[in-house]
This record gives sequence, structure tokens and C-alpha cells, in this order.
Amino acid sequence: MRKTREKLTAESKSGFDWLLLASVLLLCAFSVANIYSAAISSDPNVHLSDVWVQIAAIGIGLVGAILLCRFDFERINLRASLALGIFSVIALLAPLFIGVGAGNQSWIAVPGTNLYIQTSEYIKIAYIITLAYHIKTFSDEINRPKRLLFLLAHGLFGVFLVLLQGDVGSATVYLVIFVAMLYGAGVKLRYFAVCLGAIAVLSPIAWHFLGPLRQSRIIAGFDPASDPLGYGWQALQSMNAISEGGLFGVGFKNAKIAPTIPACCTDLMIARICEEFGAVGGVLTVLLLTLVIVRVMLSRAQGKGGLICIGVGAWMLVQTLEGAAMTLGVLPIVGVTLPFLSYGGSSNIALLWAIGIVLSAKRRELS
Repeated sequence: MRKTREKLTAESKSGFDWLLLASVLLLCAFSVANIYSAAISSDPNVHLSDVWVQIAAIGIGLVGAILLCRFDFERINLRASLALGIFSVIALLAPLFIGVGAGNQSWIAVPGTNLYIQTSEYIKIAYIITLAYHIKTFSDEINRPKRLLFLLAHGLFGVFLVLLQGDVGSATVYLVIFVAMLYGAGVKLRYFAVCLGAIAVLSPIAWHFLGPLRQSRIIAGFDPASDPLGYGWQALQSMNAISEGGLFGVGFKNAKIAPTIPACCTDLMIARICEEFGAVGGVLTVLLLTLVIVRVMLSRAQGKGGLICIGVGAWMLVQTLEGAAMTLGVLPIVGVTLPFLSYGGSSNIALLWAIGIVLSAKRRELS
């Protein structure tokens, strides 16, 4: 029995989770193919240069993942965690002063280029690592109210900084990561119930102060048909693209409706996939994403590594669910990318780096 355990430990330390890595690479390749299809079709928002940007982002992400998978994140100590926390605050505040964007101020322009950096994507990694350190520090007293208040201040401060940028979609992702990591750490369900009760009580009050314009935008997000020529148009066109694809799709490079939808290669990539490859292609894509998420979250890693895997898995899960729900007109379109598939340098680089960290944790999961 001891020899078997030693053998498994050696294998864990010496190799990757090859199935996870292969699945991620397949999603990345499919992403490039879809963006190429959009670039050479009639999509006015996508160009061949975007294909090269996506390839470059994937390359940078993979190099970073290879480097990160060699680092033992159990070594993260108080000094490193504080440094990451301070850097995170600066990076999330910077867009408020030098940021650009339509609808939210979350992008920083790279001087002399047409490229932009979304700091909130990269800081998701630091957010997960610092939360993992903070939670493990209090692991023996995780359910004491005083400790939970400190953790709430940590987690919700990150959410608040992203909300200041006007990026509701990313703020939602941060919040889900925080809740998932608390649950994974063993926080009792009664605390979650209290929070849900408070949200239920405060929601009508918050709704009253939103004003008619924002109220109508939210309603249209959940019911696109209520404003078919305004806020609901994008979601309705997305559903039309899915319907046009039918079971097997119209074929690669033959999409007609998807190119008319703004942000179809970012927020609504599923609509393009379903129009060209049909419901079969859409289902297979979601199943492959599900495989990646399951491989990430079902890690046997202990300590900080286990919590990091939960955080990264929650990150990918919520963005996958939001991406599907936005495409189907079930949730408002809030600018959340589909993991590894949507066009976007910041999102793809950050996700691939996160996969590198997960691979690091999984290599050491039996040690």
C-alpha cells in the first residue's frame, strides 16, 4: 500500500493532467477557427488581424501556464499575499483614472497600438490566490463570525472595486468565485441562508432606486421580447441565429445572422457556433467545457491548492452558464466571455494562466 502511494505521488509530481490540457487546447483551436470564420465572412466587427491577436494571446497564455505549473502555490506566505493584494487594488483602481470603454470603464489602452488590457481579468487570479491564503489562515475557525467578517471584507472589496468600473458581469464572476471558495472551505450553510435572506429583503428597495431606464434595461435582459428593437434586439438575434442553425448548422463560414450581432465573437460566441455547427455543435462545445470544469474542480489537492482549483472552476462555470443564458435570452447581456472560446486577449491569457496554476495544484495533489 505504501509503495502504491509513493508511486502515485511520483506520478502526480512528474506529469500534467493531460486530459485537462488536451481539452483546453481543443477549445482554443476551435476558438481560432470560429474567429477566422467571422473574419472572412460578412462580420463587420471582426478582421483577420483579430485571428492573429487570438493566436498570440493563446501562445502567451500557454507559455505562462507552463511556467506557473512548475511553481508550488502552497509556498504563498503572508508577505506574498499582501503584495498580491496591494497590486490587485492598484490594478483595479487604475481603469477609473486611465480606463476607456463603452458602457463600462474597465479597459486600459496600450500606447501606440490598437490593443487593450482588461485588468479585472488578470486580477481574478490574484483574487483567488489571496482568498485561498486568507481562508486557510482561518481554516480552524472558519465559522466564527469575526473571522467570516474579515473574509467578507476581503471578498466583497474585490467585487466593489470591479463594480466601480461599471462591469457588472465581471463583478458577478468575482462574487461567485468568493461564494464557491467559502463553501468549499466548509462555511456552514446557515450563513449563506442569512445572506440570501438579506438580499431578498433589500432587493425591492434597491429596485425602487434604480429608476425607470435601468429597470427597463433589466426587464429586457430577462425578457428580450419586451423591447425587441432596443435592449432586447441583441438577444433576439442570437436566438434567431441558433434557430437558423437547426440540428447540424449551415456550415463553416456560412453564418448569416451571427455576423449582424454586435459582440457575437465575444459575449455571444455560442450563437455563432450554433448557427454554423447546429445544436449538435453547441451541445458538444458545452460538454467539452463541462469536462474542463469538472477536471479542474474535482481535484484531490489539499490546502491552498484545493481552494484555488475550486475558485478557478467556479470562474469558468459561471462564465459558461452566463454565456449560454445570455445567448438564449434568459439573462441580461453583461459582457462576459465564454471560456477559451470567445475573442479576447485578456480573458484567454488569464484563463490559461489559471489553468497552469490548477495543473500545479493537481501535480502535487497526493503529496
